[in-house]
Amino acid sequence: APGTLGSCGRNTFTSPAYTQVDFGVFKSFALTETWKLHFRTELFNAFNQANFSGPVTSIQSATFGKINSTRAPNRVLQFALKITF
Repeated sequence: APGTLGSCGRNTFTSPAYTQVDFGVFKSFALTETWKLHFRTELFNAFNQANFSGPVTSIQSATFGKINSTRAPNRVLQFALKITF
């Protein structure tokens, strides 16, 4: 009956697998003997793989058992410059 404990075992509902590849690379340039320029690039979720959330587990919900969203953001690309002296 609704609102009572059921007979489902532990971990009956599992979410889809989560995979994400992050990548970073940097290069240093000597401007003078004491001044250096560092350039860095980072990619988060480099292959832009969709990582889906778990299914809706509320039995009263009209979307019970459906996956409605993702867990990770889309690909993010970031650049950075740093000068040391």
